[in-house]
Amino acid sequence: MLLLCVAFSLSGSTAADSVGLEQRSASGREGEYVLHNQFLRATIQPGHGGRAVLGGGEGSAGMGTDAVLADSFGARQCRYRVGYATGSSTLAIVSLQCSRGAVQIRKTYSLLEGESALRVRYRIENRLGQSMRLETESLFRTLGGDSALVGGLGQVGLDRWKAQELRGGRRAAWTNPRWASLLSQEEGGGYVFRPGPGVWEEARVTEAGDGGSLRATSTSVQVPPDGRLEADLQVIRVRELSSVMGVSQGFVTDMSAETAG
Repeated sequence: MLLLCVAFSLSGSTAADSVGLEQRSASGREGEYVLHNQFLRATIQPGHGGRAVLGGGEGSAGMGTDAVLADSFGARQCRYRVGYATGSSTLAIVSLQCSRGAVQIRKTYSLLEGESALRVRYRIENRLGQSMRLETESLFRTLGGDSALVGGLGQVGLDRWKAQELRGGRRAAWTNPRWASLLSQEEGGGYVFRPGPGVWEEARVTEAGDGGSLRATSTSVQVPPDGRLEADLQVIRVRELSSVMGVSQGFVTDMSAETAG
């Protein structure tokens, strides 16, 4: 048995790489910001739960159709406003703020030169008289169909599901996930979520109602009364990988087995 291990680096900077930041005004609603480099394009939409709509990097057409990390709590979607946005040739940052009663949320996106990972930092201050949790929803329209493969590493170990196994209301789920991947085996790519330690209490993936998309949801750890949660998360776009076996700082690893002889 011959084991082949392929490591996909989150960074691959060259002198030609650069980061861009653009503002798009929208009549009657909060404007959008676009962060992009050669690997990834992220359109930040404050009024839609602070979600990021993802697509390919420089040279890709359109803004993409995969929308990640739309936030809600108390069964209501968060409506963010832009706190600040700044950028250079090596880094772009968009920081969002949401205030609802006694809960204050700051959500900051950043994209670095030569990286295929969109970095997200949450800061949640809970001044309510009770605990609260933040919910997120992500919808992947490019990963549906029979070639989809879902995997992740949680409290009980590594699990994988084929698209057919998520039909009929079934779901993939992890407690205290270290990472979760959603890939198209046919296209050889997709996305990996990498939450920091102690950020998500649970993550779930189901087939969306149209049968051609996947929906990923998560629940944060509990934020106690008069408490604060500071959390980091990465959404990594991967290419030329049909499965994921491991995610560590800076690398996504695909390990496959071939029989010699």
